[in-house]
Amino acid sequence: VLKGRWGGGAPAVAAGGAAAASSGLTMDEVAKHNTESDLWVVLHGRAYDVTKWTQVHPGGVAPMMAFAGKDCTDEWVCI
Repeated sequence: VLKGRWGGGAPAVAAGGAAAASSGLTMDEVAKHNTESDLWVVLHGRAYDVTKWTQVHPGGVAPMMAFAGKDCTDEWVCI
């Protein structure tokens, strides 16, 4: 589920060192969603609620938790 977008390319820095969000989302907000029952990631500048995927991810829960509340673009591109 797409939650919103934050800066494109090199993100602008908002107060507190957070990436500025064109939709109002910041990386600080995404970082709050870092549990197995509430898991968001950022992929290519878009925040996604991937909570429902934790139980069906082919690699299990651990890889998803490693990027919970974070930008996983670099890891995704490597796959």
